[in-house]
Amino acid sequence: MGNTFREVQCFKCGHIFMWQKDGIEYQSEYRLESTSELLGIAACPKCGTDMLVIPHVLEGISKDSNGIVESGIRGI
Repeated sequence: MGNTFREVQCFKCGHIFMWQKDGIEYQSEYRLESTSELLGIAACPKCGTDMLVIPHVLEGISKDSNGIVESGIRGI
């Protein structure tokens, strides 16, 4: 995902916004079950919905979506 901006579309309200991976270490990691690819975390600036960002996919997805694996707490 790198440190470049990209567009993400909110799955709830449809708002398209610019997102940049922030480099913050979160307590949980989210990965695609099928590929183990690490997902980004974003929040829609219009409606406040938290979502996951899949590399190279416009629409964000819910943390509760099928095929998402949450890893335990990191750095503790």
